[in-house]
Amino acid sequence: MRNLSDDLSFPPRPAALTVQLSVLFGGFDNQFGWIFTTVGLLLFGLFTAGVYEIEYTLKNILLVGGIGLLFTFIGVYFLRKGLNQGLLARHLLINGAMTKGKIVSWEETNTRINDEPVIAYTFEYQAEDVTYQITEKTHLYQRLEDDDEEPILFDPRSPQDAIAIDVLPMELEVGRNGQLIFANGAGILKLVLQLLIPAVCILIILTYLLWEAGLLPHMFDEVENYFQIDFFL
Repeated sequence: MRNLSDDLSFPPRPAALTVQLSVLFGGFDNQFGWIFTTVGLLLFGLFTAGVYEIEYTLKNILLVGGIGLLFTFIGVYFLRKGLNQGLLARHLLINGAMTKGKIVSWEETNTRINDEPVIAYTFEYQAEDVTYQITEKTHLYQRLEDDDEEPILFDPRSPQDAIAIDVLPMELEVGRNGQLIFANGAGILKLVLQLLIPAVCILIILTYLLWEAGLLPHMFDEVENYFQIDFFL
């Protein structure tokens, strides 16, 4: 296990911008949320464009409300969940106190990521002479089962708010100034990949909005015709 506690500066401590971006945009919930939200918004926009051109039937209404909005709602749910987790992780990286926790139970979930099962781990840790428990879900179980105790950051003002550091979407170490930084160069590469999906999704949405505004008149014409003629009729 990486030695994080000995040289970690007292809170509030600095955290590298790259680390903050990684916890805010990394993780399955964020990546899945961006993709589903983008697909949902595009479907809703294309379905709506098709409805404007043809008879407004019950089938069209169901397509608009049932497919585009469903994807959007699912995406926004995961985005909100991922953002809340990221904001908590960022807060604890800067303001959290360090302790150690033990895995007291675990349960395999029905979710798989990269063909690996997602496992729900229950950690028990001490904070201010009180025992608390948190549950963390991850498919990176090798990082959680390599030591008897795992480093945990908790909020001194609200000790039940905590994270197991090895659940975060990157490996960390303490820099020379006592700040948390990536443990190796792979962290930067992973951050680029984590930011790529939101960037592409935002670019797709902006491109579609420009097309709807008439600034890109021919880019999506064939796609729109498909939804107007083949899909609806």
